[in-house]
Amino acid sequence: MDDPYGTIYKFSLQLIDGQQRVTSVFLILESLARHMESEGISIGDLSHTDIRNDFLLNPLEKLDRRYKLCLTKADKKTLYSLLEDSPLPENRSENIIQNFTYYQDKIKRLKYNQIGDLIAGLFKLMIVEVTLERGRDNPQLIFESLNSTGRDLSQGDLIRNYILLDLHSDRQEVLYNSYWYPMEELFGQEGYRLHFDRFMRHYLTRMTTEIPKINSVYEVFKKYSNSPKFSNDKNISTDQLMKEIYSYATYYCAMALGKETDKKLSEVFYNIRELKVDVAYPLLLELYDDYQMNICQKMTSLSPCVSLNRMYFDVLYVI
Repeated sequence: MDDPYGTIYKFSLQLIDGQQRVTSVFLILESLARHMESEGISIGDLSHTDIRNDFLLNPLEKLDRRYKLCLTKADKKTLYSLLEDSPLPENRSENIIQNFTYYQDKIKRLKYNQIGDLIAGLFKLMIVEVTLERGRDNPQLIFESLNSTGRDLSQGDLIRNYILLDLHSDRQEVLYNSYWYPMEELFGQEGYRLHFDRFMRHYLTRMTTEIPKINSVYEVFKKYSNSPKFSNDKNISTDQLMKEIYSYATYYCAMALGKETDKKLSEVFYNIRELKVDVAYPLLLELYDDYQMNICQKMTSLSPCVSLNRMYFDVLYVI
């Protein structure tokens, strides 16, 4: 990336806002490069090789530094495969693929002069760069301000950014790879989109004994994360928090997403899902935590029964 003084950055820069727009531009450029290569055309002095080497890749670099854009772990393997025109990973990002396919289809229909117009339009795009100073500027507050006029982020995305954004990149990577990415894998792409905000609501209800509105989960989480429960040392408290969220996410996925391995419990959780008794999840999370911590030896019975349109849970423990 060129800076205003004409030098070249030799280090990575973290995007606080605009990741989706930058990713879209990359997918458009890769679609353009493939189309120009397959049709054997150049636009002026610009060839498909120029597009890849100038805007998408660092040809002399290796690993992540080979690519001018590095996404989160869930998406980057898919993007890298597209840029290299190599087989897609098994757990590929459907959002990346759908958007790339859309751009490919649109670009294939363009005439030669229209491709030139598209490239001219891309060259007119402008990026506003606001450089932050670590320890002085609050990236989360700036992110929330920049995003306030755009598409609302999920409560989960806001929480992830709140936890990770102000940390050094190496520390971010460790925590993301150790806790957050495994949670995304656990939920799955569609499950994460549909269930993660709900899970955080149930988790916070369990921890705070108050039920937050679904669109207020992030604000309640910020208060909870700063409670005396966690260490005053930010590094320790962040580890504590991430471990706790991950543990409860595994409980929730076992109950709500059918990932329980115990056959009897799996049958009970299936019945609960069929009856759509979401209000029971905070209690179930607490009971499941006791079960996992060996406070009780086994949850011998967790059987819902319906009587006069009311739900009762009979929970029996063997201590």
